[in-house]
Amino acid sequence: LSQIAQKPKGNLKAVSTGNWGCGSTRGGEVQLKVIIQWLAASVAGVPALIYYTSGHKKLASLDTLSRILVDRKWTVKDLAEAALRYSSQVLMGKQINSTLFDELIGVERTT
Repeated sequence: LSQIAQKPKGNLKAVSTGNWGCGSTRGGEVQLKVIIQWLAASVAGVPALIYYTSGHKKLASLDTLSRILVDRKWTVKDLAEAALRYSSQVLMGKQINSTLFDELIGVERTT
């Protein structure tokens, strides 16, 4: 994840995080939580985001997703726009047959 982050300013350290707010009682969307934290770390210039998936099945392709987006040279804007498009469809109640990660892997950069 650190490869698309901005160069750190000052003496910033890596951030370790995980599936906060995605417990079974809250029904959180773990893939969206990863993307939100990735975006925040990138904007903040964090040199590395260490994400503990806790073995969550929906996060099995996180490494693949991060490599693909880095290879495509996606920006924070590209990732944010794609995540917002997907989230808007979910909120509008549209039938979606794939996960957020699947959508991101299948979406080409718009610029």
